[in-house]
Amino acid sequence: MTPSMSQWKPSADIKTHKGDSIPQNLIFFTPPPREIVNLRSAVSTLESGKPAQQIDRYHASSKILAAVCFAFVGALITFLIVGIPLSGVLNLKSETVPLIAALIVAGIILFLMLRGEWKLPTYCSYIGDNGVANYAFGKEANAKHGTGLFLFHQAEELRVMKIQQFVKRSYQYTTYIFEWKNANDEIVFSINGLHRSRDDNPPALDRYYFALAAERAWSLYKIELIEQELKNNGTVKFSLQKNDEIIVNKDYIELIQKGNSYRLNKDEINKISLSNGVIHIIPKEVRNSFLGFAHDGILRVAYKDIANAQIFITVFDMLINRK
Repeated sequence: MTPSMSQWKPSADIKTHKGDSIPQNLIFFTPPPREIVNLRSAVSTLESGKPAQQIDRYHASSKILAAVCFAFVGALITFLIVGIPLSGVLNLKSETVPLIAALIVAGIILFLMLRGEWKLPTYCSYIGDNGVANYAFGKEANAKHGTGLFLFHQAEELRVMKIQQFVKRSYQYTTYIFEWKNANDEIVFSINGLHRSRDDNPPALDRYYFALAAERAWSLYKIELIEQELKNNGTVKFSLQKNDEIIVNKDYIELIQKGNSYRLNKDEINKISLSNGVIHIIPKEVRNSFLGFAHDGILRVAYKDIANAQIFITVFDMLINRK
């Protein structure tokens, strides 16, 4: 992919990753690759009349904050290890030592602030039936960092993690990580970043929607293989952390955690729900638990801990909820 602009234009039936109509002022500087097959959605962050690179204010402010913190620690260490002994050796006045430390602090901050331009690359991203593509203007592809072409057959599982950051109970932002791994547990593609919408509803062209749409497309691709596995074996296993797993059978759900096994038969299950990043498999009869020491019968799995979590929910609906 080169910085030269392409003449590709999306057709009217192609939507953004959020599902909206594509704004007319978006410029797609490189066309979608044919390998992803049947283009579903497309987005470009390059708009006509705007530069190809824009200031990433969040990361700029983060770097400034990091620079200040680093400078403070460096100044403190310098003051304790160098400043005091040096003032004694050189017979400096006591007020001179803080001045030396302050100059060191200023130098460190200036050095850190001038290290990078803190520019956010412009992206063109595409999602199809067989894969996704994400190109950064003027930069080489790096699939592990979420740029370039990624075909779904290259991966075995997807794990998703979202974390809301708070300061003194005040919401600040949400970080997210979508990682596709192969059979050797190696990352073959990832989409990560942050947004500042507590209800997971950032601006329409936010990169977060690319991650969500990629998860949906992956799940649709993978579910065909899962259905074949169900047809052949009658059971599907989903990996959790370490050696834990959750097993979906046409007659039951079984959760294996830390060597313990919890099973719910199909006729014992009421529903499945997702709340605060945790999947709850709720039985028809929930037992009372005293201060959490007794198991209440609800099976709980963190969304981030289960491989192909969206597919798990779909399979659950197929086998358990359908009569």
